Amino acid sequence: MCGRYAMAVDPRDLPEYFGQQNLRIDNDIQADLGNNVDGGNNYASYNIGPTRTAPVYFFKLNHDTTINHLIRYMKWGLIPFWSKKKSNAISQFKTFNARLESISKNSPLWRAVKSTKRCVIPIQGYYEWLQQPKKNGNSINEKIPFYIKRKDDKLIFLAGMYDIVKFEDTDDKDEPIYTYTIITGPAPNNLKWLHDRMPIILTPETKEFTKWLNPNLKNFDKDKLIDCLKPYTGNDLEWYKVSRDVGKMTSQGKYLIEPLHEDNKKDTIETKGIMNFFRKNNNQDIKKEEPIEEPIGQPIEKPKEEPKEEPKSPEKYQYKSRKSESPKKFKTESQSPKLKRTISDLGSGQNFVQPKWLVSPTGGWNFTPANWRMNTVFALVGFAACSGVLYALGEKYVYNPRLEYEEEDVLRWNEAAGASNQKSK
Repeated sequence: MCGRYAMAVDPRDLPEYFGQQNLRIDNDIQADLGNNVDGGNNYASYNIGPTRTAPVYFFKLNHDTTINHLIRYMKWGLIPFWSKKKSNAISQFKTFNARLESISKNSPLWRAVKSTKRCVIPIQGYYEWLQQPKKNGNSINEKIPFYIKRKDDKLIFLAGMYDIVKFEDTDDKDEPIYTYTIITGPAPNNLKWLHDRMPIILTPETKEFTKWLNPNLKNFDKDKLIDCLKPYTGNDLEWYKVSRDVGKMTSQGKYLIEPLHEDNKKDTIETKGIMNFFRKNNNQDIKKEEPIEEPIGQPIEKPKEEPKEEPKSPEKYQYKSRKSESPKKFKTESQSPKLKRTISDLGSGQNFVQPKWLVSPTGGWNFTPANWRMNTVFALVGFAACSGVLYALGEKYVYNPRLEYEEEDVLRWNEAAGASNQKSK
């Protein structure tokens, strides 16, 4: 994949760079959009990302069958020509890369542009991030940026496609908008360690380069244009680590494409943070001791520094181990320290003094951390016993709805009992 690249060549210098590889430019459209590198509304940048504007090189067929070699500045991220609303197109189509597999399978998104709107994107180099696990064992992988360029510092040309769209929900309905995408494919063996994919590179003055840009070839399948898109096998590329600042779209400067050496760290945005500001202020506050000037022949005897005695803490705050001191020493409240310790200190092995209000006169209860399990058992047994007693008393004295009968039933039982007594007499 290709999500960031560098193209910091001034538009006025593009013909010279193209001439190094025997390529001509008949016209450069909208070249006045930017003249100063990294300044103002400039499209020459060391950190070009999606939605940014950059130069695109393509051939156009004239009415007299002649071919024009053009450079036009377009936005990165192809928007199909059948998009009518700008708001929907920008949110739905994030097509800054086109997979080679999707193009070969005749995807509807690329069906029209791959036959009639083919181009190449000139770049100085592109960035790729190596993902590797962090040293602290974190599940999130660490991303290390690398910069890939040619060894001779010439321009690299990436295979791409472009399209033209006119939106209906804008003020300038008749003004066309040019957008482009970069084609990516499998990475060669020497770069698979970095990423499994990379942009398709086309070399000038080769049959693949000329065939891909030929405007007379308008049938992608019959003309076998897919043969032009092959993984790069040249040995003229080099790569190295660069600053992590390239991950921020706002970062600009030539230092982004310079090698990053561990022993020679450069001033980047990360090192210019607020922590570095306070660190410099702290260094300024520290006053350096001026050396003492000694007169010749009369050495000055420096006063000897007396050893400073460490202040001894009061006896009531000295905690001693139970092994060295008898627990009887801490029986009374006057001999025990105040209870100003956290819960985490109770199990740390230090001596714990029981406050007077937690100890019964007979010594039956002991709330020290060492006996908390036994105290818990005693509390549970006592709770069970009390529950049993309350249940037994409730059966005898508490109102029971089963003992409530109707008044007629009581009278009937009394009459029956009186009749039985008379018979017995």
